[in-house]
Amino acid sequence: MSTNTFNLNGTKLEFITSPGVFAQYGLDAGSEILLQAIIEQIDQKSEIRILDLGCGCGFIGLSLVEYFTGSEATTALMAERTEKKSKSGRDSVTFDPEDSAQARRLGTTALLVDSDIRAVRLSRRNAKLNKLNTKVEVEIGDVATDVPRGEFDLVVSNPPTHQGREVVMDFIRAAHHGLREGGEAWFVVNRMASMIKKVNQVFGNSEKVVKKKGYIVVRAVK
Repeated sequence: MSTNTFNLNGTKLEFITSPGVFAQYGLDAGSEILLQAIIEQIDQKSEIRILDLGCGCGFIGLSLVEYFTGSEATTALMAERTEKKSKSGRDSVTFDPEDSAQARRLGTTALLVDSDIRAVRLSRRNAKLNKLNTKVEVEIGDVATDVPRGEFDLVVSNPPTHQGREVVMDFIRAAHHGLREGGEAWFVVNRMASMIKKVNQVFGNSEKVVKKKGYIVVRAVK
């Protein structure tokens, strides 16, 4: 096992990785492109429920939970700082980043799902390592049968395209099943030109958001 550090627009996390669990060498290019696309284009909300399908060691789901909660924590603390300044009449009030945990958005939570027990155990370790275990559930499950219906605002996935087209379709159908009305699904795939068509078959809409380094990011709205 090894430990990798990842920084997403100022949000820093550490991940334990292991041979045989995606992605054993650290954050892969496709997942990084997906994460950047999401934070650049999706609106932050006061409360969000995230589903990460095929989570591997937890890179995508954990990064998004930390990013959204961290951003809200900063906003809340800056508001508190302004209030203290107003009451004290001083020009500045000391801002302690260590207090950010107190202001994290309790409504931002995630469910991470993988069919590999090794991935589940590793994601749980990584959630605890990054102090996200109270916001994140990690469960073993088959995406074709075990996803809760209509519960999520955002579904994300870097599906295992090497396992074949039908498996990819299972991931797309699971995303649609898990989303509430108006929720969004975001996928990243490598060298699968038919992905947009497949997503459109299930959702009735699809958008190619990014094409970069051989990867495409596809978004759909339920």
